Amino acid sequence: MVELHASSNPAMELTFRDGLVRALVWPYRRPTQTLFAILCLSALALYAWDREFSLRFWLLCVASGIFHAMALLGLPGRLEMQAAQPEAVRRVLFEAGCTSVSGSEPKTWRLQTAPPWVKPSNSRFNVLFDHAKGRLEGDFVFLLRVSRNLRAAGAG
Repeated sequence: MVELHASSNPAMELTFRDGLVRALVWPYRRPTQTLFAILCLSALALYAWDREFSLRFWLLCVASGIFHAMALLGLPGRLEMQAAQPEAVRRVLFEAGCTSVSGSEPKTWRLQTAPPWVKPSNSRFNVLFDHAKGRLEGDFVFLLRVSRNLRAAGAG
């Protein structure tokens, strides 16, 4: 399995949960994302068929690239930590605006940036912390921020 390493630190490893190849080839998981990606690819194919690339083609290429990058950052990720202390991880999660969900195993933390219409069972705004394995699971972009904060705090 090919993995994306967010840092060169051997004690901390950040990967996409479903693998890098699948994430890079097709990062779209929600139906609206898939529909928009198919429409962009179809429009790109129509513009490319014309042989004279216009400004619309290049603007669509840039917009598709930005949309692809945003979809990549929203994918589920996994942060493996061998040297981080559980208390340091809990402190970083609390400072990042997460609250602990009581009675959950492995320990679930809820992001406070969730819009009010999102149900608490929506896993997109949850972070799972398994201190026995030294693992955090959640959105890739959030885990990237947590790994930077852990390294800055000297916990990783």
